Amino acid sequence: MLPYYLLTESPGGERALGVAEWSDLLPRSIGWRCIKPLYFSQVAEPKRFALRTIGGERLFDLKLSQEGNRCRVLTEREIASEVKGIDGAVHFDEMTSLLCVGETSIRNTWAPVRVGYSQALTTSQKGAIWELMQRALGQAAASALMASAFIIGSRTYDSDRGKSRKCDIDVAVLCTSTIACRLRSGLALLRQSSTSYVPSGYPFAFPFRVQYAEEVIDLFPCLLDEEMHPLKNMLKWESEVNPRNRRCQVTEVALGNFAWPTYEVTGTPRYIVVLSNGFRGAIAIEDTLDLVVRRTRVISNTAELLVDLVGDPWNNIADASALFAYERDSLWL
Repeated sequence: MLPYYLLTESPGGERALGVAEWSDLLPRSIGWRCIKPLYFSQVAEPKRFALRTIGGERLFDLKLSQEGNRCRVLTEREIASEVKGIDGAVHFDEMTSLLCVGETSIRNTWAPVRVGYSQALTTSQKGAIWELMQRALGQAAASALMASAFIIGSRTYDSDRGKSRKCDIDVAVLCTSTIACRLRSGLALLRQSSTSYVPSGYPFAFPFRVQYAEEVIDLFPCLLDEEMHPLKNMLKWESEVNPRNRRCQVTEVALGNFAWPTYEVTGTPRYIVVLSNGFRGAIAIEDTLDLVVRRTRVISNTAELLVDLVGDPWNNIADASALFAYERDSLWL
């Protein structure tokens, strides 16, 4: 379940780059594809966003907002609000903060590239990825994982690479939930052992982001097709209009390292689904969560299942930023 990156064009000529993030775990509406917008050609306040060259187009980078002397990471809902009025080319779901683009508006697609075949990485960068895997998992497990490691994100399409600013190396790894948990623990151990593994200049400690030598490497565990997930093979979901407040305790985190982070919790329904991939690996067993959720019926060809969706997690999880404190790495050791 690897992500693909897209350049879309609206009938009016505006363009946005979105990632069809693990769309096989999202509703499959005919003619529409769910995306996370990253870049856009027109914004209300151009000075807030840096310009990048994407697929030959000059687009504004929506991921970071310059506010005075600091940069702020925008939430999914804030990013979506920047682009949801694109001449009808985008459908915005208020309940989940997801955007959908029409299949006919997709102009370019960038597929993941295996690390070993990537021309966007230097030999030393490929070596850094291998060494990081080896330190986190041991040689045998790292060798197996490197065979299923792919470069995704800006290094697959960014013609500004190396010119405007240094980019993270985004690496997707196809793996089991067991290996994903081991990887989360291994990275936690590295950061706890030395601050040299802690990236500087980031507002939050994203659990799968690590400083290694001169590189910042962001790992994205991706679910294998044969692994169980409550959202797999979904045809549609039906969410309640009115949100609910819910307090629960986390009992299982095996699917919390993947997109979309999914946790088994106390009470009913059994699963909560966090619709932000920034929360991968952030929530630990026995965490007590105060949430605002949408009770949702997930419908497939063979079954129906109730889950609670957390559609705007930065606002709908109480004290969400506290989940990203580096001290919490010790919970995975």
